[in-house]
Amino acid sequence: MLLIGLQNPTAQTLAVDETISLGNVYRRFDKPNDCGIYAFTNTSTGITLNRKGIYHITANFYPSAAFAGTITLLENGVPVPGAIANGENLTIDYYVVVDSNCGWTSNAKTISFTTDTALTLDNVVVNITKEVA
Repeated sequence: MLLIGLQNPTAQTLAVDETISLGNVYRRFDKPNDCGIYAFTNTSTGITLNRKGIYHITANFYPSAAFAGTITLLENGVPVPGAIANGENLTIDYYVVVDSNCGWTSNAKTISFTTDTALTLDNVVVNITKEVA
C-alpha cells in the first residue's frame, strides 16, 4: 500500500472560496512504478494522484470556533458533489479513481479543498492511501 499524510498545525484564516493550506508531509510511503512515476506529488495546497488506481482520502479539519459553512473536496479545481464536510463533523471520507496508464500523467487528478464560508482553521490533517492498483 502506498500512502501520504499531510498536516498543517498552523492556524490559517480563510476567506470565502479560498483554497485550504494542507501543510507539510508528516508521513509518506511511495515508490516509483516501472515507468519511474511516483503515486503522489504535492504542494502546500494540493496533492496530485499520478498513477492508475483507487485512492482513499480522509481529511479532517479543526476550526477555532463553531463553523456553519461547508468545506468541499475539489478534483482538478472542480467541486465533487457529496464530498463535503459540514456541521460538527468536519471530516471528508472519499474515494477517487485515477484511470491513467503507465507513463501517461494526463489523467492525473489534483485534490484540494475549499470553504464556502470565512473561517479560521487550527489544524488540518489529510491522509491518502492508494488502495487498488
